[in-house]
Formats: sequence, structure tokens, C-alpha cells
Amino acid sequence: MGIELLFNVDNLKLIAEAPRTDPLFDALRTHISSSQPQLLSTLPFLMAGFTDAMKKRRPLLPSGSASTSDTHSLVTWFFSSCEAILHGVGDLQGNQVWRSRLDLLKVVEDESLFSLRNENMAALLQEEVDACVGCLDAVDGKFLW
Repeated sequence: MGIELLFNVDNLKLIAEAPRTDPLFDALRTHISSSQPQLLSTLPFLMAGFTDAMKKRRPLLPSGSASTSDTHSLVTWFFSSCEAILHGVGDLQGNQVWRSRLDLLKVVEDESLFSLRNENMAALLQEEVDACVGCLDAVDGKFLW
């Protein structure tokens, strides 16, 4: 029920019109940075809910935002915003950060969000590969969890 309220048609229209000013991510950044890392586990749930809402409500969005490419752009933006929060936590080797990152990537896989035609998503996923390699290099082959 909460996801339907969070991502109702009116909120999706606001996000589609000005995705960079979404209050949801402002609130998440504030609460996560104030030592509430358990909120990281909500990011994949929110990503899945947003993706589902965009698919269901695409015809109800303004015509410029209703196209498949615009929908993919918004979902890519949402993924990018989730990843920015994970990177902003600072402890890139933390268990919760990596669990959340893996769960986000699972949503990308389950929803078939990756496509070679979507250059933005491909670039984001390449950044994640680079972050993974950097983390593995930093721990010098030790187990992360």
C-alpha cells in the first residue's frame, strides 16, 4: 500500500517533470547520513516499486514522459540516485552497502533494465564494475562478509 501512495500518478508526474528535485532522495540522504544505515536496505525495494509503478502508470503520464525511452531514462535516473546514496555513505566496504548494491542489481536484472541501447545504464553499470574492482583491490583479497 505504501509504494502505491509513494509512486502514485501525481508523484510520478512530478518526478517525470523534474527528476533532479525529487524530495524522496533528499529525505533518504538526510536520514541515511544521520547514522541510519538500515535504510540502505529499502533502496532495492523502492527501485522495484518505482519500476513497477512506471510500467503500470506509463499511459497516465504526460505524453513526453510516456514513451518507453523516457520511462527507461527515469528508471535509469532512479537507479543512479540509489547508487549515489550508496556511494555517499562512505564505507564502500560495508556489508549493508554491498547487500543493497547487489539487491539493486538484482532488480535491474529481474526487470530487464539493462540494454546495450541504453547507454546511460551501461555507463552506470560500468561504474559499478569499477567500484567493485576498487573495493576488491582495497581489501587485498580478504572476504568482505
